[in-house]
Amino acid sequence: MAFNVSGTPIDVNFCRALPEYSNTKDITRLDMARTAIKYMNAERKDSNVRRYVENLKSKYGDGISALCVVYNATGETVTPITNHDWHGHLGEGPFPPLLQNGQWGGFLHVHPTAPIGSAGAVVFGDASRSYDWLLAWSVPFISSNTAYTMVREADHHDDTVWGTVQDKLGNIETSPTTLWQKLEKIYMSKSLSNRLYLKKDLYQLRMDDGSDLGDHILEFNRLASQLSSICVKLEEEDQLLWTQAELMVRVQAVKAKV
Repeated sequence: MAFNVSGTPIDVNFCRALPEYSNTKDITRLDMARTAIKYMNAERKDSNVRRYVENLKSKYGDGISALCVVYNATGETVTPITNHDWHGHLGEGPFPPLLQNGQWGGFLHVHPTAPIGSAGAVVFGDASRSYDWLLAWSVPFISSNTAYTMVREADHHDDTVWGTVQDKLGNIETSPTTLWQKLEKIYMSKSLSNRLYLKKDLYQLRMDDGSDLGDHILEFNRLASQLSSICVKLEEEDQLLWTQAELMVRVQAVKAKV
């Protein structure tokens, strides 16, 4: 059994040993598929393959990655036929080279060096080449994770279908520029409520006793920069009024202590 595959294969001999098939003369592919579904979580094989990919993730470290596990309940052995990467690449360890009926397989797909998530696809096919089965995933830097599967005739998934699959996933970031625009839309909203919130923080900013003047100025500049990023310009007069008000508060506090 491969290191990235878990579970006893569910074949004709496995089924024949079960009471429900003891008197069955011919065990079909459908029988084996149904039995695979019934024994999906037997032997803790689902937990074992998950631990495998979690260990890959632990060795990989921080950063966006897709922890992928697949289960074969087709009634036949499948192997990887082709794969496609929109963003990122396969991590340590290959795709399961051979996935028998009733087995789980796992792999890790990791993001590229650019600040973009993991997005890819792998296609498995059966030995008779009667069909292909596709698994696609997208783990974006922002937004929700998505997955998509489809079964088609053999050799359906060539280079012409990846655009369609990408549309089905729906949330693949196409470039760092697109990602930045999404972040800007979320975190730098130009709504009235956001502008009022930032202005409120700015005008209520006060320097606590014993705090550092340099840190206080940095905080003011940070708020002013955020306002500027959503097209709210602070005139020099506004900045002077804020500075004057702050100094008056500080002077009054010193007088009170004297």
